Amino acid sequence: MFKKTLGFVTVAAAVVSLGLASATTANADVDANATSGSTQANVNLTADESGAGGVSLVQVPTLTFADKTLTGTADHTDLTVGNNLVVKNGGAITGWHVTASATAMHDKANTKQLLDGGSYDLKSAGPDALAVGTDYTTQDTTNSTKATVNSATATDGSTFNGLHMDTGKDMTSQPVMSADVNQGIGTFSANFGSESQLNIPASAVAGQYESTITWALTNAPA
Repeated sequence: MFKKTLGFVTVAAAVVSLGLASATTANADVDANATSGSTQANVNLTADESGAGGVSLVQVPTLTFADKTLTGTADHTDLTVGNNLVVKNGGAITGWHVTASATAMHDKANTKQLLDGGSYDLKSAGPDALAVGTDYTTQDTTNSTKATVNSATATDGSTFNGLHMDTGKDMTSQPVMSADVNQGIGTFSANFGSESQLNIPASAVAGQYESTITWALTNAPA
């Protein structure tokens, strides 16, 4: 199977244009003495070969954590997800999956100071990725294929659909969104929503923390 992987970081996303190649012909056969005839209609649809074998990351999330005053007890702060994780599949039947990795969240002024014991959860509205239109927000209700937002386990042991990352250590290859063979054709959003949050441990030390998330797309089922 032809497999190709494409990776991105949160600060940038590659936007690729749709490719369309078609040719139509109409052949009509009518006998001079006939009372009916037939016409053959033909079209050639070519899969978009950009990205990872026709599948592309066209948008990755921008994450904004609300400022928080530490209280000495475990707390959380809201996480605003700008844009979203969006995959476009221009006609490839291979299936695909997206994973995420991240560096430990550290203080900008002191890279050895980590946010140990913390985590952040990017929560989707449900297990089904949202089929979207060309603006990446309008739902495409005509799409008959589907993609799935993977299940994740929060620090408290509860499960949700989305991505869980511990802040005190490097995280590698966490599953995020996927589609089986012959599925996930079209454009899909992970639909991360308003319940996403950063979980702050009681032991957190004041600082301005940062981390880099890398998103990787492979044109094969998970």
